[in-house]
Amino acid sequence: MKKFFKNLSKQFIILWGLISLYIFYFVYFTFEKHMNFLTGRYDLGNMDQTVWNTLHGNFFMLTNPDFNETMSRLSIHADFLLVLLAPFYLIWDDVRMLLLIQTVIIAFGAFFVYAIGEKILSQKTIPLALAFSYLINPYVNYQNNFDFHSVSLATTFILASFYFYLKKSYKLFSLFVVLTLITKEHMFFILGLFGLYQLIIKRKIWGGGLAVVGFLIGYFLISKFIPDARNASHFAVAYYSNLGDSPLNIIQKFFTDPLKVFSVAIDHGLFTYIAYVFMPVGYLSILSPFAFIFALPEFLINVLSNNTALRAYYYHYNAGIIPFVYISAIYGVRIVFPFFKKIKLTWIISAYIIFFSLFSAWYFGPLPGARESAYKQPIQLEIKEKISNYLNNIPQETSVAASNNLGAQLSHRKNLYNPHIASGIEKADLILIFVDYRNPESAKSDEGLVKKLLVDPDFYVDYYTVGYLYLYPDSYIDTSMGDFYAFKKNKNL
Repeated sequence: MKKFFKNLSKQFIILWGLISLYIFYFVYFTFEKHMNFLTGRYDLGNMDQTVWNTLHGNFFMLTNPDFNETMSRLSIHADFLLVLLAPFYLIWDDVRMLLLIQTVIIAFGAFFVYAIGEKILSQKTIPLALAFSYLINPYVNYQNNFDFHSVSLATTFILASFYFYLKKSYKLFSLFVVLTLITKEHMFFILGLFGLYQLIIKRKIWGGGLAVVGFLIGYFLISKFIPDARNASHFAVAYYSNLGDSPLNIIQKFFTDPLKVFSVAIDHGLFTYIAYVFMPVGYLSILSPFAFIFALPEFLINVLSNNTALRAYYYHYNAGIIPFVYISAIYGVRIVFPFFKKIKLTWIISAYIIFFSLFSAWYFGPLPGARESAYKQPIQLEIKEKISNYLNNIPQETSVAASNNLGAQLSHRKNLYNPHIASGIEKADLILIFVDYRNPESAKSDEGLVKKLLVDPDFYVDYYTVGYLYLYPDSYIDTSMGDFYAFKKNKNL
């Protein structure tokens, strides 16, 4: 054992220490968020219900929260990775299993950043600095914080694919490519570009096959398979209404009116988006733009969208971009590294990377100590145990409708209805509303529903409690921060 540790480099030991700290913090943090009702039906509950239903024989199914009808998850996204996660519930049948899996897999992305850097740069210090940058990258941290999404795991899967491609371990490369593809339909376009790259380097059969598979399957998922599952066009097509009204029309616009496409990108803050995305690596990626080309499909999807959330750093929409930020940064370092290597000043590049990673984490990250951190401390709700005890005693066969902030707590069931839609009230025997004043917008809507149910003769209050908020390490704040109501249908009427 001593010989084993003696052969390990200090950089490798530090790397796994940092990865362990990351896992410990984000498991604790995401679990605390969930137990304090800061996760929701959108999106943790939807993911959990799909996984739980798959395990219980309802393959890839969930309750559509917009219409309260059972539907295939394919009508929203082709994130078939959720099916592979179902067996993990045999180990721990809890929605927090998804949060645990997400944190561990995202954290392992740092190992692949380090491994790729070591392979390309033939040294360990700069790769360690880049791995550190990855672990405190706001885009990485925020997607880890934001409930659970299959595509968030693509960040690590893409890095792993690239590493095994460099190592010429094609079986492992293929495994991680497949895992990447089943996280979301957009990932097929990355495969298509990789296929084109193989064509360029004269691997015609392999490259051509990958290009055809990537582009065709990606296109048909968006234009046919998902629309067929939902009996309507892909919901995201509306995000690009200024470019076209169908996937084909949008693609055609790139060739028929490229100035229009560029104009839309400029209007959507193209340069600001670039400034934020590359900041955690000190803009080293710009030195090797070719290595970033594989992120172009995801980048264009985000920057051309009318939905500003796709460009926001506090969601999961940059999962397919982050890996290529680091891969291109590594190649960027390789361009300038020989000049520094001659005078043995590797630490200058490492310090440069660490400075920008720390600055980014402070400037727009979620970690404690950040400039405007949204979650500097786990937010504790005094009545969480009372609410949890009530929820845990609800039989799975009970027909339930619940507010969004309770959705992830109740998604271990075949059907879960939205009470803000009339059919949800009609179908459910139990209506659960948590009026959470920490979120004023949703609280207003939930409060209106409560007032309506309080005067409805078909319902009576089965349980009610008022809560208070406190923040570590402060004491209680003497103000109501949440009211929980459980309404039952009056069977005697």
